[in-house]
Amino acid sequence: MLKKLIYIKNVARFQHERCDFDLKGFNLVFGENGCGKTTVSAIMHSVAKNEPGYITERKTVDSSSDPEAK
Repeated sequence: MLKKLIYIKNVARFQHERCDFDLKGFNLVFGENGCGKTTVSAIMHSVAKNEPGYITERKTVDSSSDPEAK
């Protein structure tokens, strides 16, 4: 189970964002359109299925480094 999201780097609109929040069994994510809800969902899918493609396909435009989430 994913317990904590620390930071997101070069994934979609997140160029280098420090998150540092704990996740529980049930989490509600809400916000305006374009604020990153689907990106966070893709990160969670990537961890759940052990498939980095969910993150790598969302690489930030004009970024020279690889996408990363911890």
